[in-house]
Amino acid sequence: MMPYVRTTCSIIEGFSLLPRELIAVVGGGGKSTFMRALAEEARSTGRRAIATTTTKVRVAEAKAIGRVVYCRGDNLVSEDFSCRRTGLFIGREGVEAGKIGGIEPESADILFSKYPLDFLIVEADGAAGKPLKAPTAHEPVIPSYTTLVIAVVGLEAIGRPVSEESVFRMERFESVTGLKRGEIITAESILPLFYSPCGLFKNCPAGARKAVLLNKADLLTDARTAGSLAEMILAGSLGELERVVAGSIAGRRFEVFTRDVDGGTV
Repeated sequence: MMPYVRTTCSIIEGFSLLPRELIAVVGGGGKSTFMRALAEEARSTGRRAIATTTTKVRVAEAKAIGRVVYCRGDNLVSEDFSCRRTGLFIGREGVEAGKIGGIEPESADILFSKYPLDFLIVEADGAAGKPLKAPTAHEPVIPSYTTLVIAVVGLEAIGRPVSEESVFRMERFESVTGLKRGEIITAESILPLFYSPCGLFKNCPAGARKAVLLNKADLLTDARTAGSLAEMILAGSLGELERVVAGSIAGRRFEVFTRDVDGGTV
């Protein structure tokens, strides 16, 4: 069955976000850029969006999303931000130079349940800026109240050899995909990242929806590759994946692949 495909410039529309979402973002490089773009779009449409992490992020990346507010002690925040529509990033101090520490997943659940947020956007694992990764034993750290998990893949890795330049957590990546160092990365070869219990959706809470973002499609030498990969991901997911969104965060243009015209699963 061929998927339905539509085009949009909106992240909110592309992922058919509900009025209230706790979104965990996992996978390869591009997560921080995606989070910033989603937070900006949310604010521009009058929604309340706050970003945080359960791992650690660079200070510059957090500040690009909004003003950084640090948790202190058992207090999640030091101020009332429930009515703010400006950008905020919630984190913890004292991790390492140039980094902001993550909050506990339980704290993210409290943030989501306590404050009248439209979107709480959580970076749930790290990738050191590499386009591809597979999670290690303790990753990803996904809050239990998560409603949507989005796995990000950087398509610039397609056609490159497996190396530290393209892959984070090399041993885990080799184990999940079967690829070895030096072998060429193809669209087909990364499919296990989306299906394996040790892949990108590891630790996904029961009931959370799953979606994929294929980022940097504009860097592919063959423009058809992103669409072909999106179709393969949907076809092999046995209904577990809600949608695949392929395109460019920087270019704000996306193709949305779903199983039915309304964007749900069969």
